[in-house]
Amino acid sequence: MGTAVGGVIGGVVGAIAGSTVGKAIYEGGKKIVNTVATGIKKAANTVAKAVSSVANKVGGFLAGLFS
Repeated sequence: MGTAVGGVIGGVVGAIAGSTVGKAIYEGGKKIVNTVATGIKKAANTVAKAVSSVANKVGGFLAGLFS
């Protein structure tokens, strides 16, 4: 029975994967993953800019002490 259920599920998945609906689901998933990746990159860039800003301020403060 398990093999029969697996065969049916495999057939359904295969039919969806090869259909227009399957392609639309795939493209939608791809867009979601790309959007998440872009968001992560932007967040990392924001953190890097904040760290750079703090480092520049500290460097400026230290340079002012020794000039």
